[in-house]
Amino acid sequence: MSKDTPKSPKFSSEPQILGEVLPDELQRLTGLKQQADHMVMQIGHAFVSAFRMMGNIQQAEVATNQIIKVAGERLGIPEGTAWSVTMDGKAVLVNQPMPMRPRPVPAPEEVIPETTPESDEALGETKE
Repeated sequence: MSKDTPKSPKFSSEPQILGEVLPDELQRLTGLKQQADHMVMQIGHAFVSAFRMMGNIQQAEVATNQIIKVAGERLGIPEGTAWSVTMDGKAVLVNQPMPMRPRPVPAPEEVIPETTPESDEALGETKE
């Protein structure tokens, strides 16, 4: 074994120093670590913001449903009737289902995805 080859420490709590990186390498490594830490923090903030927005959407849906329910009752529109509101505020009958027709929508609930034998196998799980 040559003199320059580092030897493995036997049972030491001190790390074995192999050499030093160049100052510019250390500076770049430190900068990249700071960038990564900052991005992780930004991702955390984005998740918190997304959850708040989902709550705001849910509140808007509940308020929308309440307005639609009250307006429908006031106008005498039977429950289950497809109707829409025009841009000038007229309630009109819809002959065909529209993707955005006003009707009460149940408040979102936590959805637990159903598993199938195929999805269980894809996850490496099997039912015995």
